[in-house]
Amino acid sequence: MKVTIDKFYTENYKTLVLAAKRRITQLKKNIEPESLVSSSYLYVVGKADTITEEEIPRLAFGFILLELIRTNSQTNLKERLNPVDLDFDISDTNNQSDQLVLKIDVSDFVNTLNRTDQIIFEVYFNKGKTTKRDLAEHFNIDPSSALIYINEIKEKFKKYVADKETI
Repeated sequence: MKVTIDKFYTENYKTLVLAAKRRITQLKKNIEPESLVSSSYLYVVGKADTITEEEIPRLAFGFILLELIRTNSQTNLKERLNPVDLDFDISDTNNQSDQLVLKIDVSDFVNTLNRTDQIIFEVYFNKGKTTKRDLAEHFNIDPSSALIYINEIKEKFKKYVADKETI
């Protein structure tokens, strides 16, 4: 059966890639169609002992569609894990001064907090423990309590920013 599958993919490779491109465009995904066809091939070869020759095209095209539609498919997981390219304009000096103002505001904000809130903000902001689970593990407290602390700090920061005048 593997010989038949290889023959089908060899003869219909361009058609499969075009079908994958069309579906990728329709669903607005950022996936290479060739990798999708390769995944389809591996899927069909894995089913080689349980399928007939007539089912090969249906499984090949069906796999491509299902991989793109299902949110928990391997292809969609890979798409979500791909790093996002960020472009920074380093010639913009105004942007650097905005970052400096933000750092000053954050340090001023920390000075307005009581000691407990300062510790929580330090762990949340500087150490990057931004989820309730991370914060709960760090302080060895209940996750619901950690969420309350996070929300309180966020509200205090929003109030602080709202009260400050723009420079």
